[in-house]
Amino acid sequence: MNLKISASGFEDFPLLNEVPKQFSEYYIPGSEVISCVGGFGSFLQQYIDMGEISFTYCIFDIRDDVQFSISTLNPSLICHFCLKGRYEFEVKFIDRFNFLENQFNIYYTQSFQKSIFLKKGTQYVCMYISYPVSFILYALNFFPALDEFHSNIRSLNPASLKGNLKLNVQCIDFINKLIRSPFSYFTKNYQINISKRLLFAMLKQALENNTDQIKFMVEQVDTIHAAKEFIDGNLPYHFSIPHIARKVGINEQKLKKGFKEIFGMGLYAYRQEEILKMAKCEVEQTTKPVKQIALRNGYKNANNFSSAFKKRFGMSPLEWRKQACKYENCMQ
Repeated sequence: MNLKISASGFEDFPLLNEVPKQFSEYYIPGSEVISCVGGFGSFLQQYIDMGEISFTYCIFDIRDDVQFSISTLNPSLICHFCLKGRYEFEVKFIDRFNFLENQFNIYYTQSFQKSIFLKKGTQYVCMYISYPVSFILYALNFFPALDEFHSNIRSLNPASLKGNLKLNVQCIDFINKLIRSPFSYFTKNYQINISKRLLFAMLKQALENNTDQIKFMVEQVDTIHAAKEFIDGNLPYHFSIPHIARKVGINEQKLKKGFKEIFGMGLYAYRQEEILKMAKCEVEQTTKPVKQIALRNGYKNANNFSSAFKKRFGMSPLEWRKQACKYENCMQ
């Protein structure tokens, strides 16, 4: 981790390559760790190097007001996220930012020098991802409304997006996948893909930022995934959305909005899709009567099941079975 870190007003402090006990829940296996316990409090920085793309996940537990100075000589395109707490930081030659929880910005600088101002009695969680300039220039081609930002980076001028932006639930889901996934050579491509998708989601959010959006947290994205797992484990049974929301411990409105943003459809539509996919396998692979398949998959009325099946797959269950049999005979 090619960083220089200092804390104004405090003696030089030792940097350790271990995870302080109070931060163990945040540890990402496979990350490069830097930590410190000093007069100001303590912090943990975890660094994941995926090649051209890297990210740093930081947790600060502050007992006294402190200003950290962080610098590196490398040109940087940084996506910076505030996941917990509220703090100020200043990037030399760019701007002074005041971040609230669940806000982000993207900035470019030739020489990365940042000052972070933290207040005592608070825990802060933040993350920043470094992308190659070539990739951000490529991505910005799809967002002509961000042409000024694009032009500054092409000219190698310091630049940032205008104003701090709110993370939507899709962005938080991608962040959640990164910080919950142990890192290794075998998972690197997965994390690179998630990082690239996150950048496009942030640029899209920069165009559509809405101050009235529902606020989500990383932990609530875990809860939305738990709702999906609950549905998957109980497909034949119909549970109301309020029941599912209570079961996993989330506000009903957040569950509905978050589920649709993450999985691309509402809870009922998702359950219907999964039921029909399971039923299709039974139609193809068994000789069970359609009525029995319908009942096994939560349909009390076989006609309703057949109508839903035909709407989804373009033919009735019996027609689908007949076609599947012909295909299987042709393959023998």
